[in-house]
Amino acid sequence: MNLTESSSAATPDLIAQAIPGMAFWHLDLAKDHVYWSPALKSLYGVDEAPATLADYLSMIHSENRARAAELVADWLARHQSFEHVFTLSRPDGERRNIRETGSVQRDREGHALSV
Repeated sequence: MNLTESSSAATPDLIAQAIPGMAFWHLDLAKDHVYWSPALKSLYGVDEAPATLADYLSMIHSENRARAAELVADWLARHQSFEHVFTLSRPDGERRNIRETGSVQRDREGHALSV
């Protein structure tokens, strides 16, 4: 399957099957639901993914959390794609620097649908 053909066909489950080991997340804004790939959960050192965007932001190190929330708001308001670097705190206390890239999918009127 070509995952670039249709964003509606490229569900998180299909992406995880097509690209094993890839660490990624998908945020459905209408449902306020976050999907995490198994590789991303491993990277973050968790068994369960955060259920919502707020839960995800709470996992980012406190020094970076406010900036991360601002970036998300900016992506949703203005940009189609994004890239940033931040530090996360794993449950075992280890800190990791993460480079994240992605894009915002929008409807015909320009409203953000998913990330």
